[in-house]
Amino acid sequence: MLFTHLAEYKLRGEFSSPHTTVTFHQELAEPKGLVLGQGTVVEGQGVGVDEAKWLLMCLQKFYGLQAEERVERKKLLEQFSRGDGGFKVEELLEEAEKIV
Repeated sequence: MLFTHLAEYKLRGEFSSPHTTVTFHQELAEPKGLVLGQGTVVEGQGVGVDEAKWLLMCLQKFYGLQAEERVERKKLLEQFSRGDGGFKVEELLEEAEKIV
């Protein structure tokens, strides 16, 4: 998973430089119900380790809710991924504020 600044993404799209990279290791998912994550924060990109940890915890909370709570979030993320003109970052922020 790559985290990048919104301004960087708006400028360079899929070619934007990440400030944080997280690799998920799923080898233990089936036998133990665990997925381990290994993260790297790029120095000089304006994000420190503590901020990167906070982003990752928010990500876990964002996706870790009950199925009925994820429906709206899934719709928003699909709109964003498709480049749908109906996507509104304000709606995504409203959903994100519910978890913090």
